[in-house]
Amino acid sequence: LERAVPAECAEFGMYGPRPTADDIVAAKTALVWWADPAVAHPVTFRWIDASADADDSRLIVVDPGETQTAAESDHDVRPEPGTDVALARAVLARVVERGDVDETVIDRSTTGFA
Repeated sequence: LERAVPAECAEFGMYGPRPTADDIVAAKTALVWWADPAVAHPVTFRWIDASADADDSRLIVVDPGETQTAAESDHDVRPEPGTDVALARAVLARVVERGDVDETVIDRSTTGFA
């Protein structure tokens, strides 16, 4: 943890709490990118899986390999090597296009976003 905190602060500009079980269960969409929480974080994955099974919620996994989490997902996206950054940019562009961004967070956390 001693090294993780400075690394996370450098990468994300902060070190803070992760989403709670309530946040995860309330989500309409869970996007898991290059991770396998079914194996690495089974308790968290139970929350993700329960949320994806509820109502109109869904689980999307982006990973080039076969994972246990992907096997449970609604959408298993397997980008070719070297295309994941282009996919991430396309997803971000769509989020911005739809206006699904928190302007307060953007203003507080970024420079030159517009």
